[in-house]
Amino acid sequence: MTAPKIELRGLGKIYPTPQGDVDALVDINLTVNDGEFLCIVGPSGCGKSTLLRILAGIYEETSGEIIVHKADIDRPLNSVVFQEYAIFPWRTTLDNIAFGLEMRGVPKPNRMAIARAYMEKVGLTRFADNYPNQLSGGMKQRVALARAMANDPEILLMDEPFGALDAQTREVMQEELLRIWEEDGGKTVVYITHSIDEAVMLGDRVVIMTAHPGRIKSIHPIDLPRPRTQQIRGTAEYAHIAQVIREDLSEEVDKAQAMERLES
Repeated sequence: MTAPKIELRGLGKIYPTPQGDVDALVDINLTVNDGEFLCIVGPSGCGKSTLLRILAGIYEETSGEIIVHKADIDRPLNSVVFQEYAIFPWRTTLDNIAFGLEMRGVPKPNRMAIARAYMEKVGLTRFADNYPNQLSGGMKQRVALARAMANDPEILLMDEPFGALDAQTREVMQEELLRIWEEDGGKTVVYITHSIDEAVMLGDRVVIMTAHPGRIKSIHPIDLPRPRTQQIRGTAEYAHIAQVIREDLSEEVDKAQAMERLES
């Protein structure tokens, strides 16, 4: 049986506002297993991104606890990939990918060798000396992915990393991510998305969150074989799982839209 990597126990988050306290997350209980690719979906405003930022240490929880089972004190605990292209405009592709290793004090010859290897994995070798303003959106997100993976974190946290990409590029990036994740031995991944299709394509399990305030409504195992390619989208099994999740999520989307209408 796979050991737990992350345990969330009664996790809650409250935001103080001029109108009073707002519950963003309420009583989140969740275990993410070591090496699991866990996807989280939910309607807008349900607290998905807040949860991920708490896991990243960017936000602090208001209640409950997080237990992370760290395996190696010499490796970084996590790396985060956001939807926005969070790469440095003054650094080349290669230097952006090497940034995390540089911050960890990895000697230059070593970090450049690692960065070049991951640059090759994401197909950007020809663009090693290009700056971000010379890259397409898909290329920029490849740089962000390569930088996160090159840093060799125990946990990879991803907040809608492909949300700003066009549909075709997004599908290519999903397959690239799965290929690199499998080549690297399957790091623990927590992946936030609005897309049911993306969650089913990528995940071992899909967590559905309720409309605001965010709670866990249900968890769906994704019993599809790996490695996965785009062809799996055409199978009856894929369609069935996606439809079950879509029906489960639709009630929460309706609730979120009703709340938006009341507030407007």
